[in-house]
Amino acid sequence: MRAVAMMSFLALTATFTAIPSPHNAVAMAAAPAGLSVAFDPSLSRPDSPIGQPEMAEITQRIRETVSRRLEREQVAFTALNIWVVNLKPNRPTMTQIRLNPSLSYSSHGLGGAHFQAQMTLSNGRVVRVESQHFGHDIIQAQTFTTWTDADKAIDWLADDLVKASKSSV
Repeated sequence: MRAVAMMSFLALTATFTAIPSPHNAVAMAAAPAGLSVAFDPSLSRPDSPIGQPEMAEITQRIRETVSRRLEREQVAFTALNIWVVNLKPNRPTMTQIRLNPSLSYSSHGLGGAHFQAQMTLSNGRVVRVESQHFGHDIIQAQTFTTWTDADKAIDWLADDLVKASKSSV
């Protein structure tokens, strides 16, 4: 598994089936045709704040946001593989609270996400994007929900995919 984690993004297979993780089945099962989401194995460590429920939630948010943006911008693709490299919540996740009952949901911190994506456009061109956003203002984080910064990162990913697809035409 460590060998797979060390592979470069470019060496990953188109469907990320080489990543041995039970979360990939959940992430890929309901994905729209041609769109897959996979998580870096380091995110499924026992001490990770990201459990299967959080992975399913983030996968859904990625699919909805990216699909909607690409459809609105009329970006036609045959395959889109998104790799969640890093993911940090702004507030404790339910998995964290379950593992450490002394945590409080009123706690807050800087969150965000880092993604890599490879999109094959309908014309056959392959576009690679790396996108990330992590919060920088702890004062604002007080009013954030669990995934506010990660949601911003997902929006940025969708924007970057659109820009990359337009510049490759």
